[in-house]
Amino acid sequence: MNVKYITLLAFALLLASCQSGVQLQDFDQTRWQSDTFGCQSQRLELYQSLLQQREQLIGLSQHEIIQLLGQPDEHELYQRTRKFFYYHLDPAPSCNQYQEINQQVLSVRFNALDMCNEVIVRY
Repeated sequence: MNVKYITLLAFALLLASCQSGVQLQDFDQTRWQSDTFGCQSQRLELYQSLLQQREQLIGLSQHEIIQLLGQPDEHELYQRTRKFFYYHLDPAPSCNQYQEINQQVLSVRFNALDMCNEVIVRY
């Protein structure tokens, strides 16, 4: 009986680890992730919904943020092993539609324990 219980528990944990930890309402994760560097301006339509639910992102690991938002457009390692992920909301310099004025970037900051502790929009 113990073996069955342990096997069932291990299977449940395996399934749980394969799923994204957070599901946000009115947020199209696929559209966000497909808009690399903000070149298609899809992220501009989605970021308000994301910011309204940012408290659900606080405490997530770097891996969970990547599952939700995809690989960051840019990242920065800062002092004391703090890390920042940057997602362009407006088209980045690498895009054809790039305009230097008022570039908005979603900044996700991680602490030394690899947990998200801040989500803001930089201009």
